[in-house]
Amino acid sequence: MGPLLTYKGVEINTVKLEMDGQTPMLRTTLSNTNDRDVEFDCDKFKVVKVDDDSDVAFKAEEPKELKAYEANVECELKAEENAMQVGDRAYVFYDDQLLGIFTVA
Repeated sequence: MGPLLTYKGVEINTVKLEMDGQTPMLRTTLSNTNDRDVEFDCDKFKVVKVDDDSDVAFKAEEPKELKAYEANVECELKAEENAMQVGDRAYVFYDDQLLGIFTVA
């Protein structure tokens, strides 16, 4: 996936679905392309399992405040335990834009 530029000038550089024990984590790396501070809304992520089309609810953090031209800021969200397993595939959306299909590692 290449970087996705959001409407606020925040670049989503990487997206990873990983397991931390039994808890699925959605980890992203962000950078701010603006010359002013901006807010990035983790609530706008949506994860849908490919196999059964079910939504997996990830608990959103407080919105991230990114300083001007700040790079490589991490955003991490957690799902319920056992909501997904290693090898599961999911569509990941941000603000209704598909970022891609990711496999839980």
